[in-house]
Amino acid sequence: MPCAATLCSTCHRLEDQGREFGPDLSRIGAQFNREQILEHILKPSQVINPEYLLRQVGDTIGMIISRDDTALVIRDAAGVDHKFPPNTNTKVLPSSAMPPGLLASLTAPEAADLITYLRSKK
Repeated sequence: MPCAATLCSTCHRLEDQGREFGPDLSRIGAQFNREQILEHILKPSQVINPEYLLRQVGDTIGMIISRDDTALVIRDAAGVDHKFPPNTNTKVLPSSAMPPGLLASLTAPEAADLITYLRSKK
């Protein structure tokens, strides 16, 4: 795994490593081409799959992990699960949990290597 991929593993699962917060990237190369992967990194809030929409309940912000007759569970970015009554209303936030500008700390060759690496995950 390229060193830059450790950025991804902060919130994503990749080759059985990382955190389960954002989408699993183990097969991202089968879903998206190079340009699409780059676009997702550069503009993370442009397209957000519904299951990864950020929700807010009071001061808690995260993604819904489960909702059933007994509880609503929201996981925050630190990986902590918060339980609420099942009928709790959530506010949908318009931005991705993935911050923009993640490639800013990389050189152009490092960014290209990261995209190539992610594209290889099929």
